[in-house]
Amino acid sequence: MEMYKIPVSEAAEGQQGQRLLVEGKDAAMRFWSLSQTTDNDTHKHEYETLGYVLKGEATLHLGDETLALHPGDSWIVPSNVPHRYEVNGPFETVEVTTPAA
Repeated sequence: MEMYKIPVSEAAEGQQGQRLLVEGKDAAMRFWSLSQTTDNDTHKHEYETLGYVLKGEATLHLGDETLALHPGDSWIVPSNVPHRYEVNGPFETVEVTTPAA
């Protein structure tokens, strides 16, 4: 088993500002630091997303539900479920996608 460490300063940055913290065979972990959502379109993915709020607040529109996300909250976005996030202030979260996305 190969083990390694990736400092956040060396984590690859994605197109939306997220940082890929680590990626394994079946999952990936990303860090998001947002101040406001710029693309509020409803979308869906072929992967499941698990999230945990570190700082700030956001609103998750998941199918027909609306969830308020606060520090310490966790959530799941099942694969192929339409969703969108609203962020209107500093927001930090860690997400795990499975399979890796």
